[in-house]
Amino acid sequence: MHSARGWWYYYPVAFVVKTPVATLAALALAAALTVTFAERGGLRRLGGWRAVPFACWTMAVPPAIYLVSCLASHVDTGLRQLLPAYPFLFALASAGLFHRRWKGRPAVLGLLACLVAVETLAVYPHFTAFFNRAVGGPAAGRGTWWARTSTGARISRSSSGTWTSTG
Repeated sequence: MHSARGWWYYYPVAFVVKTPVATLAALALAAALTVTFAERGGLRRLGGWRAVPFACWTMAVPPAIYLVSCLASHVDTGLRQLLPAYPFLFALASAGLFHRRWKGRPAVLGLLACLVAVETLAVYPHFTAFFNRAVGGPAAGRGTWWARTSTGARISRSSSGTWTSTG
């Protein structure tokens, strides 16, 4: 499957396969905690959406606009196009994870931090060839089920190129 115009889903897929699993888990956990807080009436008690601090809006709107513009882009050049959104996502995730107390927070956050460190150090020094363990690790860039899909092959070529690790 080839396209001269690119695919709208290229960047979401690249984000999911090139971001460490523990980072994805932390982002999902922060989103789940925030939604749970809102559903349990936390926003209503504080005064609705107007109670959300301006800082949260300034951290949420720019990456949302940027990510939507990436979806409309027809240039599939790898994860580097998404790098400007990561600091915003990390700040939002930390706000979601640390804003309220929840059972097991220290243990879960410690485990996630260790998992990110292990998954990242496992590819040292070939960080460009990184693929998370959910899709097969660095080997996903060459010869696995993931690389045989059209999107996987495109992401493998655009992100690892001549820097693909051998181990």
